[in-house]
Amino acid sequence: MVGAAAEFVAALVGGFFVVRERDVTLTTTAAEFIRNDPERVAYLVVVTGATEAQLAFNIQIAVATAIRIAGAGGFFSTNVREDFTLPAVSLYGRVAVGTTTVHIVEIIRVSRDVASPGGAGVSV
Repeated sequence: MVGAAAEFVAALVGGFFVVRERDVTLTTTAAEFIRNDPERVAYLVVVTGATEAQLAFNIQIAVATAIRIAGAGGFFSTNVREDFTLPAVSLYGRVAVGTTTVHIVEIIRVSRDVASPGGAGVSV
């Protein structure tokens, strides 16, 4: 990725990054669909299916405490600038009935610029 947006993100995250996209189908069985990654700095989850998704930061998803995302366009996002380390932790999901599809966009730092705090100006 090149351009002003990429340069801004590289400066913000302190190194080179990749954008990773994929689709996942959620079922009535709770499952981890975004794995823990200490290099992930942001993600966006968009429900592209018709059914509401229920999300949580552990596999014990309860309707009363779940992050409920509306079907057909509802979304959830997190980034390190606003949410500190939250983007790095695992995310679990399920639906109450049937299935739904979610589209995930993640921003992952793949190397750090050692000119960042404590560094010397070399990407590793």
